[in-house]
Amino acid sequence: MSSLIQEIQSGGDARRAFEAAVARVKGELPQLITSLKQGESLDVIDTLRGVQPDPLTENLTAPLRACRQGCSACCFTVAIDVTGLEAIAAAEYILQCLSPEQVAAIRERLQKLTLRRAMMTREETKTKRLGCGLLGADGACMVYPARPLVCAGVHSFDQDACETAAESIAAEQVDGQIPIDRAAKAATMGVSGALQRALVDQGLDGNLYELNSAVLCALNEPNAWSRYLAKEDIFASAMCTEAHSWPRNARTDAPHGGAVAKPNFLKRARQRSRRR
Repeated sequence: MSSLIQEIQSGGDARRAFEAAVARVKGELPQLITSLKQGESLDVIDTLRGVQPDPLTENLTAPLRACRQGCSACCFTVAIDVTGLEAIAAAEYILQCLSPEQVAAIRERLQKLTLRRAMMTREETKTKRLGCGLLGADGACMVYPARPLVCAGVHSFDQDACETAAESIAAEQVDGQIPIDRAAKAATMGVSGALQRALVDQGLDGNLYELNSAVLCALNEPNAWSRYLAKEDIFASAMCTEAHSWPRNARTDAPHGGAVAKPNFLKRARQRSRRR
C-alpha cells in the first residue's frame, strides 16, 4: 500500500482533502492569529477543531468507521507527533480540568514514558509498544476535548484489525494492516501542516515533538503559553521528531537549514543509566 504522502502528491481524493483542509486553515488564519496573541492555547485548539472535517457529516465514508468510545487500540500502536501548541493545550486542560491527584498521576506516567523512550534504541522504538501517558485507568483519553489534531482525525474501518495491531509485538507488523479513512487523515495532515506554517510565520516554534515528552515539558513550565508566545524555548527537553524551524534548527541562508539541537533529556537519561 502506497504511503498517504505519495497519494497526496499524486492527486485524487487524498490530494483534494489535503488541499481543502489547508485552504480552510488559511481562511481561519486571522482568527487563529488573534487567538494566538490574545487567547489561551485551548482557544486555538477549538479554532483548529472547527476547520477539521466533521467526521459525522462531511465524509461519505464516516458511517463505515469502526472507532467507538472506550477503544484505545491506536493509543498503544501509534507514535503521536504534535506541535508545541497542541502539547500546551493538553497540559492546560490537565491543569484546569483534572484533580490534583489525576495531574500527579499523569505527570508520573509522562516522566516514566519519556525516560523509557530516551533509553530505547532505534530498533526498540519499532518493536516496543507503549501506551499513551494521557490514558486513564479505564482506557479513556483524559484530555479528549483537547486531544491532538491527529488523534481527532484518524479513523479505522476495522475494529478487529485495531485490536490485533494493539496486541502485536513488532510495529512493522502493524503498518499497513489497519484500513483507515485516508481522506480524513489527509485532511488532518493538511490542518497540521498549515498550523506549523502559521506558527513559523509568527516566529514561533513550529517543530513537531513526541507527545508524551512535549506535554511533560508544558506541565513543568509555569505559564507555558505566555512563555511560548514570548518565544522562550520551553521544549528544549522534549523529543523533537521533526526539526524544521527555530529553535531546533539554527537560522541559515537555506530554508529550514541548520543544526538540530539534541534533546537534553536523552543526555540525562544516559547519565542516569551509567550511574546504575
